[in-house]
Amino acid sequence: MNLPGVSGNDLLTMIRSDARLKDAIVIVCTANDRQADGLREQADYVLLKPVSPMQLRQLASRLV
Repeated sequence: MNLPGVSGNDLLTMIRSDARLKDAIVIVCTANDRQADGLREQADYVLLKPVSPMQLRQLASRLV
């Protein structure tokens, strides 16, 4: 994840440490397969880009 001022792992750490978000399902989309390995430790789902609308629909339908 390319974010200004914070790494993807740092953002996931912040999300996971916030009590208000403890039950949130985290889905990450990244084009970097090397980053994906590290993100999988904290994210519930990691999708590699390009992500199709069908992939998102299928994932969403499994989550509800």
